[in-house]
Amino acid sequence: MEKSSIGLGRLDKLLGFNIRLTYSYFMVNWAREVQPLGLTPLEFTVLAAIDANEAVSAMDISKRLNIAMPNVVALVTKMSKAGHVCRDKDKSDGRRQLLTLTPSGTELVLAIEQAIIKADAALISKLTPEEAKEFMRLLKRLQPY
Repeated sequence: MEKSSIGLGRLDKLLGFNIRLTYSYFMVNWAREVQPLGLTPLEFTVLAAIDANEAVSAMDISKRLNIAMPNVVALVTKMSKAGHVCRDKDKSDGRRQLLTLTPSGTELVLAIEQAIIKADAALISKLTPEEAKEFMRLLKRLQPY
């Protein structure tokens, strides 16, 4: 990615702008490493959340990841049709569906995780290992949950 010579003025001091610029750079790396595997960042996020839990509801995912419920349902439906997610009725509450990954869903999560590690490495290559750990710690501290 080529660096521009234009000044940023006030923008350079704004946290949100710097986060957006860093995210934009990350997405260039994401596209190169992960896009060929066929999932969007949001689709991977939902799959990974299902993978991280034994059986989880769409509502739980919506709340934890701050994704609108209709979007979660649409993503789960798409991934279910693709054979990556299994939906089972909750035995204690028949109105809820509990989500788990199929074997192909688990394989996809693992493959994409490896690609993301490469994308992450490109982003944090300017940091020492200690700075990278501190950066992640601070990012997590800024999260609302």
